[in-house]
Amino acid sequence: MAAGADELLPLWRDPAFAPTCRRCLRLLDAWFPTADTPPGVWLLASVVAEEVTRFSSTYVTGVPVQHVEATRAAIRKALRSDGFRSSTRVVDGVVHVWSDDAYDALDPAEIRTSGTSAIERITSGPDAVPPRDPDSTPGPVDWHTWVVD
Repeated sequence: MAAGADELLPLWRDPAFAPTCRRCLRLLDAWFPTADTPPGVWLLASVVAEEVTRFSSTYVTGVPVQHVEATRAAIRKALRSDGFRSSTRVVDGVVHVWSDDAYDALDPAEIRTSGTSAIERITSGPDAVPPRDPDSTPGPVDWHTWVVD
């Protein structure tokens, strides 16, 4: 980020003349005003918490950039109220949520069954793949379905 620092970069890296690390971006983000939390974020958080409790992870699509932090905080708070620690990560506009505590609370027989069926689907090829039950895997939770913007 410093002027002239791009001379030290390897040839395959592009110089960065603005902050690119998450810590610097978080510091800069604190300077901007925060957006009001729209109605429905707490409902979305409870839906996501239910999915994480059932499957130990899920993801939220369509979250507007100005509401990502409020959504992440609401989801973590909802999971904490259920007794689960959790982690969130935003990758390409998708909020990924997972909880090791929720995974530990799952029935080991269900984990074994889902792992076995996943391996069977992988090894059987595309022609012999039976239709999957949508309630057996975590699906995307769409932000706009639960939140009025």
